[in-house]
Amino acid sequence: MAKVTNAKKKRKSQASVAMVYFITLVIVLVVVGGIAMLIMTRLVLDDDTTTTVSEEDTTPTSQDNTTSLYMLVSDSGELEMSVVARVLPSSKEIILLPISEKTLIESGSKTLESIYSSTGSQGVLTEIETLLGTEMDNYIVLDHDNFENTIDYLSSISYTITEDMYYIDENSDDIVNYAEGDELTLFGSELRPLITYPLYEDGASENVRVCGELLTEVINQAFDTTLSVQNLGSTYSSMLKNSDDKDFLLSDYEDSIYDNIQYIIDNANEPASYITATGTWSDDDSTFTVDETFKEQLVSIFELE
Repeated sequence: MAKVTNAKKKRKSQASVAMVYFITLVIVLVVVGGIAMLIMTRLVLDDDTTTTVSEEDTTPTSQDNTTSLYMLVSDSGELEMSVVARVLPSSKEIILLPISEKTLIESGSKTLESIYSSTGSQGVLTEIETLLGTEMDNYIVLDHDNFENTIDYLSSISYTITEDMYYIDENSDDIVNYAEGDELTLFGSELRPLITYPLYEDGASENVRVCGELLTEVINQAFDTTLSVQNLGSTYSSMLKNSDDKDFLLSDYEDSIYDNIQYIIDNANEPASYITATGTWSDDDSTFTVDETFKEQLVSIFELE
């Protein structure tokens, strides 16, 4: 009889222990499940929070605007054209400003061409900053090969010749021989001679216009087709590697420009446009004087305020 009683007590004791384990397990599951649900709600299910962070992190502001100066130099070391590129990611715009080498500096005593001959790229950089009333974030000097390769990295374009053209450059291998109406596919080696062609019917002002038109088309064609931040990075890398005269770090592109260019790629197919400085050409087309009011106009166009 005693043995039966002990067996009942033992079974009762084991049942109590099992019940304790069961209740403990339920409590743990409830607590852990509640924490997991809270984490999921905060990190995954809260759409408003996720969207807000994404927009704040990727939408550029006016603080992200940049201004770069590109100088095209002949194989004999002469300045042929300068181009200021103003990137306005928050406005989804890239504005190009071609500047003739025949442009007189603010004092009116010398042209940019002669400044480059005497003081190099630093002199041109300083004079253009003074002329435009704005600082450049970086600059780079491109020779013919580097310029042409950069164009090829971006895109070829279709172009219709607007006048009969014939010229042989004694200092290079350039031969320009086209008839009005010729329809061309321009790669870098065909595009560059059109920018530097010295015999346009409308004179040197046509060089400035053609430069702006062609480079704008190249950029827009690239954005509208295959441009990505990765291949644009390769373009910058090649361009910088092959220039001995620059103040432009690839790390600047990777650290700050990457997101801004990606934003433009995601939101605009044809972000580029160009403007030309207002002013007066001399009768012999040897000098160009920028209007005093152009600097004021540029404040609005470049969003400098």
